[in-house]
Amino acid sequence: MPISLFVTYPSGRVVNTTYDGSGRPSQVSGGLNGSTINYVTAVSYAPNGAEALVSLGNGMAQAFSYNGRLQVSSWNAALNNDPGHIYLMENLDWGAANDNGNLNGVSEYNGGPGYPAFLALAGVTRMTA
Repeated sequence: MPISLFVTYPSGRVVNTTYDGSGRPSQVSGGLNGSTINYVTAVSYAPNGAEALVSLGNGMAQAFSYNGRLQVSSWNAALNNDPGHIYLMENLDWGAANDNGNLNGVSEYNGGPGYPAFLALAGVTRMTA
C-alpha cells in the first residue's frame, strides 16, 4: 500500500514523497504558496532494487541498465523516454573477461544526437581525454 511523507520547510515549501508497497520512493512533488511542482512523476525498479527508470516532472526520463555484477552498464537521459531524443548517454566498460570492479572506460554522448564526446580511463584509473 503506497504511503506519503510530507515535509514542511521553514520557507513554507512542502515536499511530498510517495512510497510504493516496498517502501521505495515512487513520486516526489513540492508546493509553495499554492503552486505544485512534480519533481519525480514515476520510478520503476530493476530486480536488484536499483532504479531502472526515473521519470521527471520536466518530461525527461533517466533509464539505467545493469550488468551481471549489478554495476551500472549504461544510463541515459531522454525526453519522454524516447530513444530518438537522448540528451546524455554513458556506456561504462567494466571489462568483460576480468571485471574486478575497476572501471576500464566510459563512452559519453552529450548534447543530443550528433554531438559525441568521448572519455577514457587510463590503466590506473586516471582520466584521459
